[in-house]
Amino acid sequence: MIVLRNPALANFFDLCAISRPLPRHAGLPVGLMLVARNGHDDRLFRIAAALEQLLAS
Repeated sequence: MIVLRNPALANFFDLCAISRPLPRHAGLPVGLMLVARNGHDDRLFRIAAALEQLLAS
């Protein structure tokens, strides 16, 4: 349930969401939640994958 804690608010409003951890340079861990309209899950996954590649370089 802890994994679904952050996206649950968006799901309550019939949106889709994905929470992605960001690289930690110092201090506490930070994450970024991306939210899209209902039915745009594929687009949201593509954006999250592109963000992951961008942050990996």
